[in-house]
Amino acid sequence: MLPKILTIILNYKNYEDTKECLESLLLVNYSNLKVAVVDNCSGDGSADKLAQEFPSFDHLSLTENYGFSGGNNRAIEKYLQDDFDYLFLLNNDTKVEKDIFANFSQAIEGLKEYDVFQAKMLYYYDPKLIDSAGIDYAYNSLAFNRGAFALAEKFTAVQEVFGACAGAAFYSFRAVKAIWQADGEFFDNDFFAYWEDADLSFRLRWRGFRIAYLPTVTVLHKRGRTASKKLIGQRRWTGRNNLYVLFKNLPNRFIFFYSPFIILGQLGFLLNSLLQGPKAFAAAFQGKVEAFRNIGLMLEKRSRIAKDPATWSSIKKFLVWRFRP
Repeated sequence: MLPKILTIILNYKNYEDTKECLESLLLVNYSNLKVAVVDNCSGDGSADKLAQEFPSFDHLSLTENYGFSGGNNRAIEKYLQDDFDYLFLLNNDTKVEKDIFANFSQAIEGLKEYDVFQAKMLYYYDPKLIDSAGIDYAYNSLAFNRGAFALAEKFTAVQEVFGACAGAAFYSFRAVKAIWQADGEFFDNDFFAYWEDADLSFRLRWRGFRIAYLPTVTVLHKRGRTASKKLIGQRRWTGRNNLYVLFKNLPNRFIFFYSPFIILGQLGFLLNSLLQGPKAFAAAFQGKVEAFRNIGLMLEKRSRIAKDPATWSSIKKFLVWRFRP
């Protein structure tokens, strides 16, 4: 029997890209699928237009902009008690192939030890290049899109990866419910946007869930269509949230032992922001200040995550040496 899949797409003032994404989903030949379109209080009429043009999909309009984390969480909560097998989170600036879910159903056969699956995200404007084949996490506390801008032909093997980029990732409902029961949320609402999937990848792994990359399940991604319109916010949230991930998820001994590399990584992020202009640097620095201001909140969330040495060993083997922010 085909897995029953819930697909969630979040829209925020981006009618054209969301429309193209939904049009590609209309062409999908897969019977056991529900698509939910969530409008993050766009206020530009796009929610009504999308609801009128795609009446076969569910539509949820939120009363305020909860960000990527909160917007998805509210949709997930709505369907949490339903009998879905998998949750598929999909960025609205993507386009799927018509056989994506059939390929997914076929690809996961024999992969019962995995609960999370990363789609092969290709760069929309040059599909010969990888956009993301998962998340790499580095010893310097920075995360990267695995394989970004490398030739897609080099990423043709099923492989276990550290994390899943939530722009196009499948999560078993077993994992979704376990995370929700433990944390009262799927993504961390306090992240708002950016790095929430790196944090989630850590929390999934800390609780024993494994993540695999599927090269036959492909999505085209325009990369940064929303972020490019709000560079200052992106720098602030990224600067804050990469420290949130560290505070919540990394063992104390690791932080102490690798502190020189972590400090270099954080300084490198600030330098990279400075190269994007003084406003970007100010926003990134503000994010760092906010992170330390809220360290108590993150440490409280950290206390919910059991960090046993055996599980950490299974996580640490995926860490990479990479320094460019």
